[in-house]
Amino acid sequence: MCYVAAIPLAIGMAMATAGTMMNASAQRKNQNQMAEAANDASAANYAKIRQQQDESRSAVNQTIPQFDAASQQDQQQQLTDQRTQTAQDNVGASAKGDYQVASPSAPAVVQSTIARAMSDAIRKGKDSAAAGAALGGINDLNASNQRFLAQQGGQVGQFNNFAQGLANLGPLQIQAARNNAYRAPGPAGDLLQAGGSMLAASSGSFGGGGGAMPMYGAAGAFGTRGLPLKPNGQIAGGI
Repeated sequence: MCYVAAIPLAIGMAMATAGTMMNASAQRKNQNQMAEAANDASAANYAKIRQQQDESRSAVNQTIPQFDAASQQDQQQQLTDQRTQTAQDNVGASAKGDYQVASPSAPAVVQSTIARAMSDAIRKGKDSAAAGAALGGINDLNASNQRFLAQQGGQVGQFNNFAQGLANLGPLQIQAARNNAYRAPGPAGDLLQAGGSMLAASSGSFGGGGGAMPMYGAAGAFGTRGLPLKPNGQIAGGI
């Protein structure tokens, strides 16, 4: 004997199960893709932040040798030498251009006395210029240090601001990557689920057909319908 109602029920259940498995598989695939995209976005963002941090660290490392004692002394000496040379050149040029030592007809003693006085004046002027240049070299060094610190500090602040901005954008970029990686599952799984459920629900109508032959009801031992009964109430087929 053929259990007519059991066939569509089994097919319907298999279809519904297959649809459920397809949807679950698509969901797992989406989750994996979204997680991978989020990890890639996070790694890319971190690499950019690390680059800005390295640039900031480099700017700081370039600043440290600038303020080493030997470096500061060398810089001060160079600035002092520049000022000294300029000042002493001006003293010598002024003495030669504006003053005449003595008339050629002046007595030798007069010429000698005036020459010594001019020489002493020039020497003292150069010494004074050198002293002023040394003080000016210190001031020049301080000004140079302040400019350098301001420049390096601006660079460090800029790199740190970039890094902070990237850190703030990180969650948005990660979420955007997850959203872009999502793929809506196809309709096959839902169709299989719906079709299987409908087929399983309608399995009870198979074998009924509206004929005069009584049917074995849902309360029977097999829990399904569609089995014909004999007039004495026994199931046809000797069961």
